[in-house]
Amino acid sequence: MMLRKLLIIVITATTLITFFKCNMDREIPKSVKKYLGGKTINEKLKIVVIGDGVNYAETREKGDSPYTLNKAQGISIWDGVQRFLSDSLAMSEMIKNDSISIVGIDDLGNSEIAYDYAKLIISNPNIIAVIGHSTSGTTIEPTKLYSGAGIPILMPIATSPKAGENCDNYFRLPLSDVDGQIPAIVSIALDTLKAGNICIVGDYSVDAIHYSKTFFTRLEGIFKKKISQTELSFFKFDKDDINTWDQIQPYTSDTELIIFCGYGSNANVFLKSLRANMTHTEDRPTLILTDGCKVPNLDTRGFSTYLTFPIPDISQIDYLGSEFVINSNIEQSYHLNGFDAIKILDYAIVELESSSKILSRSSLLESLSKSTVIEGIYNDYTFKNGENINGHYYVYYSSDSINSRIRMMYEFDFIGLEKIKKKYNIR
Repeated sequence: MMLRKLLIIVITATTLITFFKCNMDREIPKSVKKYLGGKTINEKLKIVVIGDGVNYAETREKGDSPYTLNKAQGISIWDGVQRFLSDSLAMSEMIKNDSISIVGIDDLGNSEIAYDYAKLIISNPNIIAVIGHSTSGTTIEPTKLYSGAGIPILMPIATSPKAGENCDNYFRLPLSDVDGQIPAIVSIALDTLKAGNICIVGDYSVDAIHYSKTFFTRLEGIFKKKISQTELSFFKFDKDDINTWDQIQPYTSDTELIIFCGYGSNANVFLKSLRANMTHTEDRPTLILTDGCKVPNLDTRGFSTYLTFPIPDISQIDYLGSEFVINSNIEQSYHLNGFDAIKILDYAIVELESSSKILSRSSLLESLSKSTVIEGIYNDYTFKNGENINGHYYVYYSSDSINSRIRMMYEFDFIGLEKIKKKYNIR
């Protein structure tokens, strides 16, 4: 037994040393230095778009281990920005005449790499704004750096309240989890489904814990006040647990509703296990999945499933016409927020141009902070303390039919969400 414990310690230590050594040894790619490097003579002002998959062909190096491209949300952000520019929709003379350079950087979806790149960004005074990053985990610490340097950041994806906490330089396009997703989940569970036996499942695997822990702990606190303890259970897992039915079964028997807080890859493993061991559809619980589960290969067949998401289904928005090309291998909805993020910056720059003010980090931050209502492609934006008080939140649904596909069902507006927060004391 002692020998086994010693082997585990040695293997763990070796793994950690290798991990840290890899990060310490990683050279910042020359292409990234070229885009983010310090001020040079006649260098243009820059807006940086950064996230997993952004401009990956130019800013990834051989040997990098990024998110796979079909899961890299930054691709959609970058596509949305490029669509706005290619359609010549900019009103700002500086953007139209290419006086401002829009550059894309792939941070590989890695928090440490994102932080290293953020340090480069703040060191270049010609970088006046950031659009990014593509996960809450990669956004939290860089935002603090940008705040210290006075650089405005538009967040097209990050919904964690910790992204932007104690900062005055951020503008979040989707509603935060506290303002949108959590009240939506509670309302579906208690108002729509009137569920009794509820199990809250937390994806505590290494890649997901920074995302799911917030949901899990907040929902745990809310439901403990509203549901009898005999009708409530909580299950936290890592990847090994969800491959073992013995681990799952005690939490799922007699359960009416499972709320899954986690990412799509693990949701698929979890649902596969339920499907294999709960063979009768009528015995299966209803599911609520958090937004991290919305990936192109999400398999909800055989389950009545609700999925909460901060953006509408791009394929169901008729008035977009051919403006957006749907790629079934990539989650395209964030395309909309990439488009709107650069549009919001364009609007703020126009305001500065009309008042003949010099464009800088501080003047742009001031202009964004004073903006009233900015019309987006699917949503209007009015920012108060960094949050969009015109935001909406969306619910997708699929029935338990084997052929059912998850589709957008309805939306909550900001006022409705505030009422839910007040009703269930969500803070």
